Amino acid sequence: YGQLSGVAGRATELWEEAARIRFGSAAPSLARRSAASARGVASYKAAFELLAAVEGSIEIVDGTVTQHAAGVEVVACPCLETLHNYGVGAQGAIRFAAGSSFERALRGLERPLERLSATLVHGGKLAPAVAMVVTTPPHELQEHLWYNDGCDAIEAAISKRLHANLFSAMRQHGHASVAMPTLATGGAGLDVTCMCNGLAMALTEDVRQHPGALLHVRIACYEHSHL
Repeated sequence: YGQLSGVAGRATELWEEAARIRFGSAAPSLARRSAASARGVASYKAAFELLAAVEGSIEIVDGTVTQHAAGVEVVACPCLETLHNYGVGAQGAIRFAAGSSFERALRGLERPLERLSATLVHGGKLAPAVAMVVTTPPHELQEHLWYNDGCDAIEAAISKRLHANLFSAMRQHGHASVAMPTLATGGAGLDVTCMCNGLAMALTEDVRQHPGALLHVRIACYEHSHL
């Protein structure tokens, strides 16, 4: 029995090492958290299924976010901290589609909103909720963008914080799906590649914290080149 137990233990170690090699160093621990008592070959299988679930939870679609809002609980709307609407871009389209009841909900918010924050309000005709996402960088990061040429890391850090705040606000309100434009690439003028990197980092952290309850994220690319 002792010999069999040793063989079983070694097999478990080998399967978990295989999961690390195939899926990344965090795979066994994430697998155990997403599927109770996943050990050995079950751990490898759970890691494989988790990867498939993560890949299936992200959609990248061509068009405006209002065209792709059906079936999600939250639509992310980029905005200024003042909530002033110039009627153009993603914010203009979202606010027009959400309608008058949404605008009434906005009037109840205290202003200015915090930079890079996400505030959920009733979504009017568009969705159960709209998240007002302030895409203006904090002052200290804005200064780095103005006075430094190599801003990739700064823009990715801005994007990570922005998207992490959005996902956190969604979870606080019990929402599990969101449609968003490529946030902060319009009026804020940030690079789409850097924004994607930050989004990926924020999603990674969210999966690590909630491996058994993934968010569904739909990214609508109005600019065809963003696809």
